[in-house]
Amino acid sequence: FTNLLRTAVLAAVLAPGVFAQQFCWTEMTDNLTVTPGTGVACTYGAPNNYTAINEYWRSYNPLARIGAANFDVLSVTFGVEDATAGLSAPTQPATLNIYRDPTPGNPAPRANLVLLGSEVIAIPNQTVSLYTHTFSTPIPANGLGGDDLVLMLSIPNGLTLQNRFFFGGNPNGQASPTYLSSSDCGIAEPLACG
Repeated sequence: FTNLLRTAVLAAVLAPGVFAQQFCWTEMTDNLTVTPGTGVACTYGAPNNYTAINEYWRSYNPLARIGAANFDVLSVTFGVEDATAGLSAPTQPATLNIYRDPTPGNPAPRANLVLLGSEVIAIPNQTVSLYTHTFSTPIPANGLGGDDLVLMLSIPNGLTLQNRFFFGGNPNGQASPTYLSSSDCGIAEPLACG
């Protein structure tokens, strides 16, 4: 790892029904601040730090938050310490996946996760900021019971395109960890950061 992740910013905006009020889930004590030097990424090293495959994970337990209600995931916000697309491109690709985890807690083993929805996104060049992606179609999260809802941001290998991505965070505390996996760095299952 190039840097240690203190606390990662990753939040989901959810809607419990068509006419209900929207709400946001976060595990952060401070979900508005991205602090330089707290990001983490598996990279190809200095001097360029081009990004290897990185997957950032966060688990939420709906039963503990809203009971057994059904809801839709409308958007996801995450912290960005550095997103610099190579070759003068304005954006770099990523994928947001939403899973159901029948074994709450750490999202490993990933083989147990059930994909609820996925969307390819384009992360614009930015530093020390938050990025929000609104799904083109809300992702239903129905009948989860005691299962966790897991968000995963997947960053592809950026060596060829010279992309650099460091997930943003801050040292201000969190209720549960962010997890990282990276097949390029030999981390097959989500590993707690922080």
